[in-house]
Amino acid sequence: MTNNMNLENDIIFRYYQPGFEKMQSEIGNEITDSWPYYFQTPELQLKKKYKRYDFDEKSRYYVFYKNKLVGFITSKKDKNNPKIGLMNYPLVYTEFHSLRKGLVEKCITYFQSLKIKEILTTVSPLWEDSILFIKEMGFVKDHDLLVMSRIKLVEIDLNSLIQSKYVRKYDKTTDEIQVIEILSCNLEYSTQQSKAILNSQYPPPELKFVDLVYEKDEKVLGWIRSQISEDDPNVIQTSLGYLIDPVESNIRNSLLEEIIRVSKNFNYTSIRILVNRNSINVINSFNSNLKYDFESILSIYKLQI
Repeated sequence: MTNNMNLENDIIFRYYQPGFEKMQSEIGNEITDSWPYYFQTPELQLKKKYKRYDFDEKSRYYVFYKNKLVGFITSKKDKNNPKIGLMNYPLVYTEFHSLRKGLVEKCITYFQSLKIKEILTTVSPLWEDSILFIKEMGFVKDHDLLVMSRIKLVEIDLNSLIQSKYVRKYDKTTDEIQVIEILSCNLEYSTQQSKAILNSQYPPPELKFVDLVYEKDEKVLGWIRSQISEDDPNVIQTSLGYLIDPVESNIRNSLLEEIIRVSKNFNYTSIRILVNRNSINVINSFNSNLKYDFESILSIYKLQI
């Protein structure tokens, strides 16, 4: 925080007032610009949300320094459990980080007024010092939402991998419609949204075998995409793939094993697989010969009040 700041005269905490949406959206975008897995609600959506009949202006607090907005915090009640409050991590300019505590305290007081007993918040090791800060505020880890598993390719014996005759390179001409159907089913997206995801990085600019499909009896049953990691050109990043029938673990295994085989042949050092909370057991059951390192990417922390 600025050294010559007079806390008593220069710092003001205010709950939401009409007109704050533009400042909130701008600051949120600026602070979280490089944060993966974080989405700042656009100004127009904020205006619509804050006009709802059930919106409580005291669920949002803003902190100003010399009449300039430098940070804010948002929260809401859990629709499924009236005793739980959901708090977003406070977004504050780095030089004013000490004001985060005040914002969280305002949020806690608000929830206490609603007789809420527990607060949940989402943090990530990729979001500045969010985990350290939230622990200092008394929060403890409840569970992981996203986990990154890493496979070190140097430890892989290619002889332990089975090369399936049903796995091949994705062909836009023949496979696009079927893969869009698979994505729409898995992600619950519209056809246009699924098509946009599929075509966002096709054709692959650098790595061969970026998109693979599992085809049997002229029907595509699974699709997987891998790409070079943005932060390390020696690492391949992929997912668990998308299948017509999620229970068909042999299809997922065949797609992943082909990604591993090709990546090792191209001399990449490791593979990262992003796994959500509901799929951690899936990665644990995949090829018992492989060794994984796990890293929490998104986690839920809780505070009893």
